Order: sequence, then C-alpha cells, then structure tokens
Amino acid sequence: MLRVARVKKSVFIKSGSDEEKIFSEHRNLEKLIKKHLSPITASIFAIPTILENNDEIEWSSELKGQPVKLSSLSKDEQPQAKKLLNDRLSAITRLADELPQQTPGIETLKQALHYPGDDAVYVINGQPVITFWGIGGKTNSTAISPGSIIPAVNEAQKTRKIPHYLSILAWLALIALLAFLLWYWFSKNPVNWQDYNPFVDEYQQLVDEVDGAGNDCLALDTIYQNNILLQRPDEKFSLIKQQLEDKLAICKAYSQLLKLIEQAKDDCLKLKKILENNKYLQAPKGMFIELKQQLKNDIQLCEYHKLKSKIQFAANNCVELNNILQNNAYLQSPEGLFIELKDQLKNDIQLCEYNKLKAEIQSASDHCAELKNILNNNQYLQNPQGNFVELRQQLENSINLCAEYQALKNRIEAASDDCTLLKTIAKDNQQLQQAERMFVELKQKTVKLIKRCEDYQVLENTIKQAGKDCKKLEQIAQENDYLQNAKGKFVDLKRQLDKQRIPCEKKKIEELVNLCPGQRPKKLAPELVVVFDASGSMQYPAEVTPRLKSLVNQMEHAQRSGNPFGVITLGIALNAELSKYGVQQSRMYAAKKAVSSLVPKIPSDMNTGLVVLKQCSRAQKYRFYAPNERTQFLNAINRLSPTQGTPLGSGLSIAGQMVDGVKKPATIIVISDGEESCNANPCAIARRLAKNKPYLTINVVDILGTGAGNCLARATKKGKVYTARSMRDIIKMTEQAASSAIPKHCKK
Repeated sequence: MLRVARVKKSVFIKSGSDEEKIFSEHRNLEKLIKKHLSPITASIFAIPTILENNDEIEWSSELKGQPVKLSSLSKDEQPQAKKLLNDRLSAITRLADELPQQTPGIETLKQALHYPGDDAVYVINGQPVITFWGIGGKTNSTAISPGSIIPAVNEAQKTRKIPHYLSILAWLALIALLAFLLWYWFSKNPVNWQDYNPFVDEYQQLVDEVDGAGNDCLALDTIYQNNILLQRPDEKFSLIKQQLEDKLAICKAYSQLLKLIEQAKDDCLKLKKILENNKYLQAPKGMFIELKQQLKNDIQLCEYHKLKSKIQFAANNCVELNNILQNNAYLQSPEGLFIELKDQLKNDIQLCEYNKLKAEIQSASDHCAELKNILNNNQYLQNPQGNFVELRQQLENSINLCAEYQALKNRIEAASDDCTLLKTIAKDNQQLQQAERMFVELKQKTVKLIKRCEDYQVLENTIKQAGKDCKKLEQIAQENDYLQNAKGKFVDLKRQLDKQRIPCEKKKIEELVNLCPGQRPKKLAPELVVVFDASGSMQYPAEVTPRLKSLVNQMEHAQRSGNPFGVITLGIALNAELSKYGVQQSRMYAAKKAVSSLVPKIPSDMNTGLVVLKQCSRAQKYRFYAPNERTQFLNAINRLSPTQGTPLGSGLSIAGQMVDGVKKPATIIVISDGEESCNANPCAIARRLAKNKPYLTINVVDILGTGAGNCLARATKKGKVYTARSMRDIIKMTEQAASSAIPKHCKK
C-alpha cells in the first residue's frame, strides 16, 4: 500500500463538523464502482485512515509510483492529468445517474463526487487520486471539480423562474409520451423480462464478444479491426481495447515463438534455451500450455537424433560409448524411442569391447604377463558369453604357448656362454625346428648366441697370440665389434685386452711429446698452461742488491708483526730504493718478455692456457688459447701489472683442472718469485694432481731461487725447478721449463 499524504482534518473540514463520516464508506464505494466500472476508475478515491489523535488523516492508494500534487505538476503535465480526472468523474457521474435510486450506496457515490479542489488531488504514475472526497470546499478552490455531476448556476438563471403549475404539467405530458412509446415498442418487440437487464449495454456486449473469442487470434483480430465501439473515448471502452491489444500481443508472441521454434528445429541447445527463457513458457496459460508440451516433444526428438549420431560417431571408441550409456540423461530411465536406442547401444558396446579385446590379445601375443593380466582382469572374460567364450579359449592357448616360450627362452639365456649346450638345444627343440610366431625370433637369437660363443673363443685365442705386440693389440681393440660394447663374458675379455695394452698406451702417450704436428692426432697434442705470478713483489728488480734485499726483508717482517709505523717508514725507504731502477728492470717485465719469447716456439697444434696469481683468495683463470689466438694470449699477459698476494695453491689447482694429463701429456709452467701467501697448501695440491694425472709435468721457474716451488716440481715424475737470478735467466729458464712439451726438432 502506497502512502499518498498525511493531512490535518482542519485543512479541509470545519472544526466540530462530522463530514468525515463518509470516509468509513470507502470499501462499499469502491465495491460499487468496480461492479460497474473498471478497477482503475475506482482507484480515483484515495483510501482514508483517521489517525489516533483524530486530528490527522493518512491517505493511501493501491497504485504504484511517486505521488505528486496536481497543482505541483508543470503546465505541460497538468492538462493531461486534469483531462483524465474529468473523464473518470464523468464516468462515475453517468453511473450515478443510471443506477436506480434504491441502489445501496448511491447516495455515497453522489456525495463522493464533491472534493475541495486541485490541492486535494494527487497524481501517481499519471493516474489522478482524490483526497478528502465527499467534502465541500473550505479552501478558495471550487467546491465541486470540473465535470462534477453538480453543475454551476449563473446569475441569469437565478432571476428567471418558471411558474410551478407549468412545470408540473410539462412533466406529466412528458411521462404520458414516454409511456405511449414504451407500450408501442414492447407490443412490437416482446421482451423476456426474466433475461432483461437494463444495464447490459453495448459495453457488456463487447466484453462478451471478446470473452467468447477466447484465444482465437483470428477472431480477436477481427473484433479489433471491425468493432467501432473500440473507437469510443470512454474509459471503459479504452480499457477493453487495451485488453484486446494485450491479447493480440500475446497472439503475436505466440506466432513469433512458433517461428522461433521452427527456426531452431534441429538445434537442441537453442530449443532448450527457448523452453528455459521464454516468459510465456514458464507458467504457461491457454495456447502456450500445448505449445510447451509440443516443444518438449521436439527437444526429446532432437536429443534422440543427436544421441544416435553421437553413438554412430563413437562406434569403435568403447570408452566413449560407455560414457554415453552411463551419463546421458535420456538413457538412465529411457522412454519411447530411447528404450530401443539404449538396447542398440549396449550391443554396440559389447561388439566394440570384443574387437578391442581381440586386438589387445593379438598385440600381447608374445608377452606372457600381459596375456595373464588380460585373462584375470577383463570383465568380459570372467563369465564369457557369445563370442567371448571362443576368445577366452584362444587366450588360454596363447598363455600356455607363451609359458613354453618363456621356459625355452630362460634355458637358452642360461646357456648363452656354453656353445655345446646351445647347439644341443637348437638341434633337439621341436618349437625351434618349426619356428612359428614368437619362436621365430627365439630361433634367430639362438643362432646369434651360438655364433657369439664361437666368436668369443676365436677372439680369446687371437688376444693370447698377440702377446705384447702393441700394433696387433691396438688393431683388435679398434676393429672388434664385441669389444666396442662389451657384454657378458666379453667384458672380462676386454679387461684382459686393456691390461695387455697398458704398457703400449703408456709408451704411446709418452711419445706424443716427441712428435711434431702432423705426426700425432691433433686431439692428442700435449697441453701447456702458464701460471703467471702478478703479485706485488714482481715489481722489484730482477737482480736484487744487498740493501734492497734487506729493506724487503724488513718490510715483510714489519707487515707480519703488525707494526704500522715500521711499515710506513720502511715503505718510504723501499720506494726510494726502487726509484733507482727502471720498469724494464722489474721481474714482471722479465717474465712477460720470457713468455713472449716462448710463444713462437710452441707447436702449431697445441693450445696454451693462462692462470694469473693476482690476489687472495683465488687465482684468476683466463682460458685456453687456440694456436690462432696467441696474439690475444700475449696481449692478456702484457696487460698485467703487479697487485697483491700470491695464491699459488689456487692457481695450481685451476691449472690442473684445465689440463688432461691422463690420455695425453700436459705441462704446467709456474713463473713466480715467492711462496704461497693466501693460506693454501700448494704442495698437497700438486701431489693430488700428480696422483690423478699420471702424464702431468709441473715445472717451476723460481725467480731469485726462493725454493718455494720445489715441492711442486718434485710431486710429478719429470717435474723440475729452474732457478733464475737475473732477467736473462728468467727468459732462458722459462724456455727450458717448456721443453718437456716442445720438441726441439719441430718446425712449428
């Protein structure tokens, strides 16, 4: 219920008056109007509720919307609202005039037509609603609204009075005339008074005609197109016209829905969406009830054809067929066509499973475990029926044959190294003689094993006869196929051959350093790595005077004892002494020159590596430089300058990781003027490298003969220490240290 307004009685009702008593008749008033007119006409009178304080009245309405005072509407909106107000009041006025005076509530109906004026009228969603109906005017508004049944009287009418006796005579004459006319009419047209109803007029006939047409869209359209009563402006005819238009709209919706269903004929999804979403099919009435059932039938038929096609498409896919059977809603409790389709699907599944199982057995025909697994786990073979009975028998025969095959295979494999037994099996076994199916492969394998066994005996004798002949042993190792991927007893034979070849391999590797490029495979060329000391002491002169040596020893002692004052003082003195020497007299310069002199003499098939001792805690690994990259190698060395510590152990470890020293010879040249200063143990590292790399040689160029690198050279069999006490010695000793990797007679 919508609240329209709450107004004090005193606004329109005089104090002490009982005019508001008429409000209690609202229900009867509304009932009377609805009996003869439309409900919307009855809504013109707002519903009153006198509040407990008896001073205010709350007005409400069954209409929906926002109530607005008529007087508050714009000038453009007011005329339309007033016209509708006058039309409604005119309809009620005619009703009051036509109803017999003894009709209950007639007086209330007449009184209700009075209202204070526009200030008492509200508009809700375009519909006028009157408050304080039945009340005369208290405000300046006219007491009776336009179109009311009580006409206004002007002054001219008040002054002209008709004599009383003439009025009576005129009325009597009129009554006599009407009586005569009625007698004449009914004498010519007898009336069935039992069916006569003075209030069944053209309107009622129109209503009956529309109701009689029911849902016949053609009849409804004929009425709408041809009945002239629908053109009348009266509200009740407008309402019946609206009802007729609504029915025709439903007819149109029905026609459109039919067309939509026809267009979606073979599209099950579209048909379902129509059924689910069309508002006329949710709670169908009239013609839509039958249409909904027809649509359901269409959907079922569509789903049937769709499902049938899906089954045909999945003909050889057993999983998909089973999935359809288990999950399709129409097959769970099938009706009509779906009963036969379900039986057909079951037959298709059985045939599919038979073909699938048959192919599976054929595929696993040589695999005993798979065949047994099929026999034990396939549901169609547990209690076989129809074609599955014969298929089970075939499977059991295959399993028995497979067991016989497996036993024979195991026997052959056990005798794989016994030539005599293998030959006996091949000669005596009937399955190998007939050799069908899986036994064909087994027979071929037996023949290969016999040949392998015979070849083993031949190879064993050949190795024994080769003795210490390195050339023959090498030829056997390179050419015999059994030794390339040795298996079984050939593994032991390969070990025997490798043991006989050890002296040969050792001699071969040792001879590599005496061969020149072209005489040895490039991949077996010796490797050379230079471990270059770039520590701070390398800035000192290559030839040390007694004073310089004393200052260096004192400086080292001050650094070890943590004497900062001594370090500063001695540093000043040491710098002053060093200033007497040029850069070209430093150990670093001499070492660079020594390497530059060595590089052109390195054979052209050798790679040269570089590791630099710069600072703790780790030496810097450069890389191996190919023969065509020796300029880059020298550039890397020439860019070096003295820095800090001497991580000798780290440098040696990195150089050891770079070289082979096992399958080909390798030489590490350490050029250094001091001992380890970064807490490593270079001697232990050298011993470990020598143990793991038997063909590694470590040569040390010991600048000034400190003896710090002696243990490195002693760790390897051919390692030597080359002491250098001058610039000339450094160049000469470096060349000698590399001689273990560079043959003298080679021309690059």
